[in-house]
Amino acid sequence: MRKYILGVAIQFLALTSVGAAPSELQSYVQQCENELGFKAGDVKAMNCNNGVHFAGAGSITVINDYLVYQQVNDNVDLVAACRWVDLSDPIASYNTTRAASIELIIHNRQNGETCFFQAKDTISDINNPRRAVATALVSPTNFNAVHSSSNPNADDYWLSPTALNNKLMLSDRTVDANNTPIAMDHVQCVGCHSQGPYIASQDIVPYLARYGLLNDRHDTATSYTSNYLGSSSTSKHYHAVGSIGGAPYNNLPIFPAFQTWDGIISANDENPDDAFCAACHAFASHSQIGSLFVPNNGVRVLPSIQSDIVNLQSSGDPAMPPYQDDSNYRWINLDTPGDGTETENFADAISASTTPVPLILNSCVAPGNLEAHAVTVPTELSFSTAELAQVPDHLRTFNLKEGLVCLNSDQEGGRQCNNYAVRYLCGDDGQSETWSVWYNHGLASDGDHEERSKITTSICSGGASPIAIQAQTGNADFMGPNDRLARFSPYALTCNNADQVDKKCSNYVVRYRDCFDTPLQPYAAKIYGAWSANFLTASNGSNNAAAKAQPYNSGWNTQQWMIEPVPNTEYVRIRNTGTNTYLNVTTQAEAATVVTYSSQSWDSEKWTIEPVPQSDLVRFKNLWSGKYLTMADQSSYSAIYSQGLNTTWASQKWSIN
Repeated sequence: MRKYILGVAIQFLALTSVGAAPSELQSYVQQCENELGFKAGDVKAMNCNNGVHFAGAGSITVINDYLVYQQVNDNVDLVAACRWVDLSDPIASYNTTRAASIELIIHNRQNGETCFFQAKDTISDINNPRRAVATALVSPTNFNAVHSSSNPNADDYWLSPTALNNKLMLSDRTVDANNTPIAMDHVQCVGCHSQGPYIASQDIVPYLARYGLLNDRHDTATSYTSNYLGSSSTSKHYHAVGSIGGAPYNNLPIFPAFQTWDGIISANDENPDDAFCAACHAFASHSQIGSLFVPNNGVRVLPSIQSDIVNLQSSGDPAMPPYQDDSNYRWINLDTPGDGTETENFADAISASTTPVPLILNSCVAPGNLEAHAVTVPTELSFSTAELAQVPDHLRTFNLKEGLVCLNSDQEGGRQCNNYAVRYLCGDDGQSETWSVWYNHGLASDGDHEERSKITTSICSGGASPIAIQAQTGNADFMGPNDRLARFSPYALTCNNADQVDKKCSNYVVRYRDCFDTPLQPYAAKIYGAWSANFLTASNGSNNAAAKAQPYNSGWNTQQWMIEPVPNTEYVRIRNTGTNTYLNVTTQAEAATVVTYSSQSWDSEKWTIEPVPQSDLVRFKNLWSGKYLTMADQSSYSAIYSQGLNTTWASQKWSIN
């Protein structure tokens, strides 16, 4: 979904008491709702312990950091980082109920608007190393009138904008002779979040990829300076709500505490050309803020943007991780299903309008494999075109919501389906994800039915929900999608809400792999039918001239075709070299006549070439009608139709030579 969400009416929140003026934080949240386009009730309470463990997992140090994610709506994401959860303190027992610091961001990926929050310290003495924050996160939109220490609201839990802007922490920007930090820095979030809303360090990037927060149309490749100076640029570089921003944010309300924050972003982004453009944080290299420490502990709580850059470059590879084929930085999430269709396609990913994605894919001319996963599914459990191409049968159904169905009638040459087992990944957080048992109901007379509806007991225990599906047959295991997909090729994934059995499609994240450095080239071919060995022929050069199947005649140029790949897709157009017209379907009806027509770039002129399993033959499927090129009979002047797939018909099988 790519529409801006601006000008939404402010959703007023309940005041802390009847007739009382809203607090500074409440006014800020109201402005966030207005500019980002969400409602107070959309943001739910969370808990750090339900997040994913992105730093310090398995260690004994105080570094023990968690990421918490919430999809507020189709355009708005919420991410919180909980630092030093369950401090290793012999004096106090925190039992994973406390953290040293909690920061939260709410970001609209379409219009770039971003709001920042930090939790209050429960111990006010800044020099006390045991400053602690409750890991049960209060929603920043919760301003319930009745509140107490056991039932806090947002004002009790989160710093006011002024307090956040003025907060100081010990920094290593200046150190003494023993390399001990001695300076204090402001905890102004944009000092590190300079080039985008998320800091994609090596520790956290797999989880940002998991939740679709990388390369999700937020612009990290265009310098902020031109926007801040008020140019006419339409770039959507992210903007701190309430700040004095440039185009396209220069007409938005100013919030005093944060009015300089876009200026901080601009100062850190003044000279982006002196760094590697594909490095996720190179543009933020002018940031002056240091790593931040809890005093007297000597271990940093918040790493600086500079330290993240150094870590990314530590391998000695000047190109840095985004250029690596299997890098987590290459996951892309350009669309959401809110408009009825979730589509992730290569043509969009390399379009200049979706920067910085083209910088990541500048070495990818044609992908050979597409990996995908739904938001919340771990990246290592992605499904892919290459993997699913190894499934030994044509599956009627294979997805999380419905399970797996294989019908013998769908297989080539009267083959029988293999016997499949399926299992489900349970849980929607990083702490309780476990696999269910394998379910195998055995073969039926018509194939194998492993529908999810056949499972009468609870798949997951403890109230968890299945979030992914895996199938197994023989020695092969393969993951599946969450939904019925209308298209899944190395070039694209498409899911239509209208095709689903319940609700809408998941939000998918994709990664293009095994790229070629040159595009597919047109090639000349003759096309003849496996049924009659007659050749596909253009009857004449006029528009809507019927295509025919006729015996080969070496003197006819109307039996010669050019297979022309459609750029950045898996589709081809089929041009007759004698008439210079294209193979075209007249209607979407069953048995529609196939004709030739001059170039119009219609979907009815686009085809996919599908290999027939266990043979050298192919089928031609029309993009517009979804039906297959079919020979009407074995006569010497056979009509050509567009008909639904029938795996037993030789009339739908062709040879290209």
